[in-house]
Amino acid sequence: KGKKDLNWQHALFLGIIQGLAVIPGISRSGVVIGSALIMGIKRKQAFLYGFLIALPAFLGSFLLTAKDLTFNYFYLAGFLMTIIISYLTLVFLRFIVKTNKLYLFSIYTLILSLIIKFIFIL
Repeated sequence: KGKKDLNWQHALFLGIIQGLAVIPGISRSGVVIGSALIMGIKRKQAFLYGFLIALPAFLGSFLLTAKDLTFNYFYLAGFLMTIIISYLTLVFLRFIVKTNKLYLFSIYTLILSLIIKFIFIL
């Protein structure tokens, strides 16, 4: 049970750990939240920080690629689906973290990776 509050040393370590997500098959949120929980950080703080720490990277990525975007209804549909699926996944992940069943997230990512692999093989 997490009893510690997040401090700057934890934040620095988790920022470095986030870099492991460049390895294929490593979940950025999973490695950050899992590491925070192992360090004894409170569950709610681990979950929130796991997603707050990603905002600069997401924003930077968007800003670097925004100039190359052209409007297309397929892109718009994909963007809307991404928002919906991301929201549902966050709700699921929040439930998992709150109930201390993080292993369910690993099962979810395994199933999702197999589905995606199967789609791209065809």
